[in-house]
Amino acid sequence: MRLARGHVEPASSTCHFGALPNTPGNTAEMNKNTSSTHVATDGGKFTTWFGNEPSPLFGTLHVPAGGTARGGVVLCPPIGKEHVDSYRGLMLLAQKLCAQGMLVLRFDYLGTGDSSGEQTREDAVEMWESSVVEAAEFLQSCGVREITLVGLRVGALIATSAASKIREITTLVLWDPVIRGRTFVQQQKALNLLAAGPDADDPLIPLVGMSVHPLAAQRLSGMNLAALPVDPSINVLVASRPEHADTVGVRQLVESLSADHMNIDGQAPYIEPADFAVQIPWHTVSSLAQWISDSTRSLRTSVTAHLRHSTTLLNSQFELPITECISYGGTNRMLTIRTAPASSVPGGPTLVLYGTASEHRIGPSRLWVELARELAGYGITTIRFDRTSTGETTAAQDREISTIYTPEQRADGVEAASNAGVRPENLVVAGLCSGSWSAAIAAAELGANRAILVNPLRWTTRQLEFTRSQSLAHAEYSRGTFALRAHNWAVRFKDKLRDRLPYRAWLALGQIGLVQVPEVLLAPLVEAGVATTVLVSPTDEEWFNENRGHSGVRRLRKAFGTIEIRRLEQGDHALIGPRIRASVHEEMKNSILTTFGISHSRVHDYSQRRRRQ
Repeated sequence: MRLARGHVEPASSTCHFGALPNTPGNTAEMNKNTSSTHVATDGGKFTTWFGNEPSPLFGTLHVPAGGTARGGVVLCPPIGKEHVDSYRGLMLLAQKLCAQGMLVLRFDYLGTGDSSGEQTREDAVEMWESSVVEAAEFLQSCGVREITLVGLRVGALIATSAASKIREITTLVLWDPVIRGRTFVQQQKALNLLAAGPDADDPLIPLVGMSVHPLAAQRLSGMNLAALPVDPSINVLVASRPEHADTVGVRQLVESLSADHMNIDGQAPYIEPADFAVQIPWHTVSSLAQWISDSTRSLRTSVTAHLRHSTTLLNSQFELPITECISYGGTNRMLTIRTAPASSVPGGPTLVLYGTASEHRIGPSRLWVELARELAGYGITTIRFDRTSTGETTAAQDREISTIYTPEQRADGVEAASNAGVRPENLVVAGLCSGSWSAAIAAAELGANRAILVNPLRWTTRQLEFTRSQSLAHAEYSRGTFALRAHNWAVRFKDKLRDRLPYRAWLALGQIGLVQVPEVLLAPLVEAGVATTVLVSPTDEEWFNENRGHSGVRRLRKAFGTIEIRRLEQGDHALIGPRIRASVHEEMKNSILTTFGISHSRVHDYSQRRRRQ
């Protein structure tokens, strides 16, 4: 339903656990005193907290139809950006395994994704290993005995290291494995340096999309897959890229583990995509699922999963309890996580965060999670969600390719802000890159107190510009269309047009979608009374200037007022580098607190009073 500008559809402040549409009624209340715990006894996909109550893990459980399973499979993901890029591929593998009768758990290690904990702890690697053990124990508590571990990239190292601590593990799959931790850490540091530049002042070790403590990096560097002990009774598969098959490392690994070996294709555009358009190697996924199914000899047993859709975490910085709650809702049953103070009041100050491209609700490798948990200490509720075809929203598909700037993305963004259930004066929206586009459109349509746009690339609001994602969708778009010919013409002559055309003529081209003009996206915001902050990296500032952004800002300020452009001193567009992530975190936090009139000392004063009580 499209809403009038300035109105927000009310929503319940209670979190509701939702099964997938094909499994209605398959959950039952477990505890009459709480709405956060349920039992699943039939098939479906269930997102849940599990494990140790003080430090819970976040995961998604795939239960076969009929509520019986032949065995349990734990999918151990990579870390950092590789974790984000591989998310939907691991989901596809889980779906295929579940269809073959396996109970499957996908999860985030402690300190990563949506799980609790800090990623910069000295013992981070040990935390990851303990997470695998907890994941296996959770599956066994559901009623399966035999466990298969599947480790992708660094996940192969972590899974193999944890295997000796798991009872009744029968199968181990090493998918495109990192064999030597030292090589991985060195490669990640080099890639980070290329993407984000040097940062001699950072005491942490920067990997692509995350930072780890030097001792954790040292521990990871010391790991060698071929040297880790594996019980000879465990059935092992090594699935490697063809170009790695004859390397000494892979040959020694296969020989030392007496493993089966499988050549797999399509890893580079999956794990190291050249742009945002991650391509799932679905042939490989199908082959892995079939091999695991063929290797599983267990008979089916009934499974019962105890599910938790909310959890209470401790904001360690301020010693305050905060609550995170999982729900599915809206037209496409988008997964939403609401982070709030434990004693929050519905309708209070609320932030809605918008991810970009294949990034799901964690934002640029966990920035959104950390920001949400910190802001809860100031009394602010944060909503993170997975738009259609990202994260947990909608099933993964074989030939799925990430798309952005689509009508679906636009509609999801408006719906997410609408479902926040707060009045415009209590709403702030923020997003990165294509997420900033969604946030701006939602704020202009529904009304908001402030919009924070981080590194916007697209400034048009009409659908005439053809992005990289659209050019990949061969069946939907034709190179002969008028719109594409017009766009290509505009690209070829843009530099000449930009400097020679009067600004109003340049703006007119932007309004019909032929060129990028910042005023096109910003004008509806300021006209709606939405205070707007644009944060730009050095390269994004160049893009803003090239497209005559300052000319538009001067016009908008003269007519309407509040709009600011803030340059981030160092860093990359995608927030790969730790320094720019920290800068964005601080800039966003300060802007949000100022918008809501919240003092930086508020939490400190509250926590002091709480300790005295």
